[in-house]
Amino acid sequence: MFGMLARPDPLGALTPFGPGMQAVDMVRLHVFHDFSALLDPAALCAFQPDRQAFAVIAEIAVMWLSMVLAMVLPSWACGGALARTWPETNARFRMGICAGLLCLCGAGALVQILAQGLGVLSPQLRITSAPVQAIFLCASVLFFGLRRLERDPGSPATGKGFSGGFRWMIRRLLRCVPMLLLMFPLGLMNVLAMLVMLAVMALSQKSRSRPASARTGSATVT
Repeated sequence: MFGMLARPDPLGALTPFGPGMQAVDMVRLHVFHDFSALLDPAALCAFQPDRQAFAVIAEIAVMWLSMVLAMVLPSWACGGALARTWPETNARFRMGICAGLLCLCGAGALVQILAQGLGVLSPQLRITSAPVQAIFLCASVLFFGLRRLERDPGSPATGKGFSGGFRWMIRRLLRCVPMLLLMFPLGLMNVLAMLVMLAVMALSQKSRSRPASARTGSATVT
């Protein structure tokens, strides 16, 4: 959000990008006095002749990093995965964790750039073609099914290096792929959809982190 506000050129309105963005425009207008929120729809993450390609790619990468962190960190806070893992690992393992996070963000940015290049992603960052929407929906269901079959990577032992941290992070982040794929047909800037999926993911992670005795006890009471 602050990256958008720091742009030297007028950004334009974000409301057309999806539910929840109207609140962002209201904050821009009344708090930051950014009257460009009243203008035509913003050209966000769009390749234009008057903009350098590097600036657009950087904008897309920052958007994906923010979106992944917004989904991952709260759910991990509920499950305690990162809190258990970070203190017991070394610096190389932590660098691998960061590298895995950046790789997923880069993959998402590449998919978005490819979709924009093929013309299937609207200026409001939403796939409107029904066949392409079906492809992303099927891919999301497939990844979700594979995720349910995957075993929890657990907490690693101290001393594992960069590759161990990278693999641990990738396995964790693959759980976010179904939701990230759904964001394409729903709208990459659809704040409401992101909050709903974040709540579902956090609840799922919290239920997984419950001790086995607690789950058994609740089942016995039932």
